[in-house]
Amino acid sequence: AHPLTAAVYNNLANLLRGKVLEGVRPASGSGGGSAEAPPSLMTISSGSSSGRNLSFGNSERSLSERSLSFVAADAVATSRAASSEAFVEALYRRAIAVREQVLGSKSPALAASLSNFSVLLMRRRTDVAIEEAERLLRRGLAIRQTVFGEEHPETASSYNLLGNLLFYQKGELDAAERLYQRALAIREVYYTRMSDRVGQTLHNLASLASKKGDYEKAERLSVECLQIRERVTPLGHKDTMSTCKVLMSVYSKQGKLEDARRIQRKLKAAEEERD
Repeated sequence: AHPLTAAVYNNLANLLRGKVLEGVRPASGSGGGSAEAPPSLMTISSGSSSGRNLSFGNSERSLSERSLSFVAADAVATSRAASSEAFVEALYRRAIAVREQVLGSKSPALAASLSNFSVLLMRRRTDVAIEEAERLLRRGLAIRQTVFGEEHPETASSYNLLGNLLFYQKGELDAAERLYQRALAIREVYYTRMSDRVGQTLHNLASLASKKGDYEKAERLSVECLQIRERVTPLGHKDTMSTCKVLMSVYSKQGKLEDARRIQRKLKAAEEERD
């Protein structure tokens, strides 16, 4: 076991994680979990496929060869995503084991792997995965607090990630807001207010305020976040478009329909620019 080997495990997992998350969808009706199993050719021809109705009764004889090709391609994609996710998980677990063994239980590199793996787990949205992700994040936060102190950007990153889990996955809004506020205070000092990291936390706070029904606060935070993101990211960037969607929703909920339409036009222009 060598720390450089662990770094390769960790970095390869990070590289593959994005593509895995694009391909993994929550199982229908379950609220999360691994990708659905691919249907066999026999299953497709006999009438069902992971909840899809593909039977060839009299009412469904019009199902085209193109549709079957799409289903088959989709099955292959979800199968690969599931196997790839298991591979990425194995890489993270190996990196964590090696880093803890070689570098010790208080290593910043270990904290990084704990945080990275938690992102993969959070996307599964199962109770077991969320519980493990929270344990990893809290452990990583404790390491960073000990090694770096309270005012370090890595500590802020842990606060922000743990806030994401509590807000988006567990619905613990007040606890999440406290973590976001702590992350924001650190990031504003370290990076300045006009930075992508501050924009990230402002976006989360805006979404949280909207969830609480505080639309005036959500509007104020979204407007500032959008100003930051339009300045520091390219036109049509996914983060900017995500903030546009939050702001458009907030305007609509307040009855500010002309403002909502203005943001909608901005979104459409950005989407066209991306295409």
